[in-house]
Amino acid sequence: MKFLHLAPVVLFLGLNVGMNAQAQMLVKLCYEDANYFPWQIKGAHGLDNNLLEMASARSGVKIEMLALPWKRCLSDVGYGTQAGVFAASYNADRAAYAAYPMIDDKLDASRRIRFDSYSLYRLKGNPVSWDGKQLTNLKKPVGVQLGYSASADLIKLGAAVDESSVVVELQMRKLVVGRVDLVALLTFEGDALLEKAEFSDKVEKLSPPLIEKPYFLIFNKDYYRNNKKLADDLWAAVASARESVEFKALRQAAMKKGPPAPSE
Repeated sequence: MKFLHLAPVVLFLGLNVGMNAQAQMLVKLCYEDANYFPWQIKGAHGLDNNLLEMASARSGVKIEMLALPWKRCLSDVGYGTQAGVFAASYNADRAAYAAYPMIDDKLDASRRIRFDSYSLYRLKGNPVSWDGKQLTNLKKPVGVQLGYSASADLIKLGAAVDESSVVVELQMRKLVVGRVDLVALLTFEGDALLEKAEFSDKVEKLSPPLIEKPYFLIFNKDYYRNNKKLADDLWAAVASARESVEFKALRQAAMKKGPPAPSE
């Protein structure tokens, strides 16, 4: 009869092995090696990194974060070299190789990393305009950072795009010298550039924003199929950490401190 007493112990050990296997698996995630305060800080940790670390601690899922050029990062996820990428908005090209958090076959924005928006910027005096539905008087391309999802949104509006650089300052300089009629930039970043003397007297922002959208941690589809519980646990932990008192305090402190001084 002794084996009857061992059964619960064996069951408990089996459950423990399953839980520990998930906790010990190292999940490789990449993100863009760029400055986008406060979310990403080149050579340091931004709020996106802080959020993923908190989600890792809450879920018990070990993660490794690697900063890469954006196009390389997306390519690595497509090929499965990296398990996932953050923070990525939705577009059809990415959805072909990446899994997003879904509910009833729709994007589940409750499990986002954050919301963000793109805005359009023009030279003062340029008649090109945006009413939230259509662009008018547009004669030249719109500058967009290489690999960014705003390009697809603009193409749907009938605009030609110029994606020749990922550097935000270079996009704005193309506007100033007349190579493009507009630039589409992440709003927080574009507004920060408007405060610089190089652009403040020459460039203005159009309203309303081009688009506002949620940004997610997304996984290679094959990886997600093979590690569904792990990915779902990490998505749930991202949502929980994002709304936590601790993360809101980190965000408030970062905004109050402001971006780090540029390195010499």
